[in-house]
Amino acid sequence: MKNTKILYIVIAILVVLQIYSLLQINGLKTKVQETERGIGYAQERLDRNISEIYSNVDRKLEEYTSLVTSSGYEIGEINLQTLKVPVTFKLQPKTLTETTAVFLKFGEEKVPMER
Repeated sequence: MKNTKILYIVIAILVVLQIYSLLQINGLKTKVQETERGIGYAQERLDRNISEIYSNVDRKLEEYTSLVTSSGYEIGEINLQTLKVPVTFKLQPKTLTETTAVFLKFGEEKVPMER
């Protein structure tokens, strides 16, 4: 009698622990699904951002090619006394009017180009 009572108690404890384990497994399953969804959303955002970057690069390249016919530069001889080297930039805009102004930008400094 005493052994059967202990056996029932052990079985009841095991059933409770099994139910607790199943609840924990379901909770982990839910968290894994939420994580997978989050990764999917992050992947979609990353794909959109990459696509936007490519679009912006393409647009900038089109703007550049649509504004300039030709460009180039020449590096002169070094002046050993002043340690300076003259650099000449040449740029031919596609459209050139009296009001056309072209600048070279070095960081925040804008230097006007001469005709």
